[in-house]
Amino acid sequence: DKGYATRSYTSDIYNAEVDELMLYEFGIEKLFVAKRHLDNSPALMKAKGLSLKTSKKVLSDSPYFKKERLIEFEEALFYDLYALQKMKDDIVKSIRGGEKFASLYLPQIGHGPWFKIGVEKNQKDYGRRLMELQASWLEEIVLLLKREGVLDETVIVLTSDHGVRTKAEDPTLKV
Repeated sequence: DKGYATRSYTSDIYNAEVDELMLYEFGIEKLFVAKRHLDNSPALMKAKGLSLKTSKKVLSDSPYFKKERLIEFEEALFYDLYALQKMKDDIVKSIRGGEKFASLYLPQIGHGPWFKIGVEKNQKDYGRRLMELQASWLEEIVLLLKREGVLDETVIVLTSDHGVRTKAEDPTLKV
């Protein structure tokens, strides 16, 4: 209602009927779901390269990573990075076009069951490493806003989902 372009970016929507309706009720005008927008766009191509590079780095530093989850991990990483890149591209367009905007980024890499990344062999460390990965994405956004000269007039709100709560979410959870 205040003249902002409102957009949400995510890798996937788990419950389309409920989650999409919720986002639209919150005032989101455009919903970008990475899994629904596969093309040969620059954002997708950049995400492919970044996800391969990031995956190699994370896996080389993660002795307890379960190899049977490699495809799932690489897919989650790619779609989150694709959504992030699309959001960053749209933010730059909005800034340069003088458009007021609000962007919502909903990465899914940290959703349970957690990937066993990091050097420790415990649940708390896996969550910490996933948060650090996502924090690096927040850093990219901050640096973009700074580079575009709008960081000092930008409000960033950070929230988080719950962690792993039950063995149903992750059978390896030690209660």
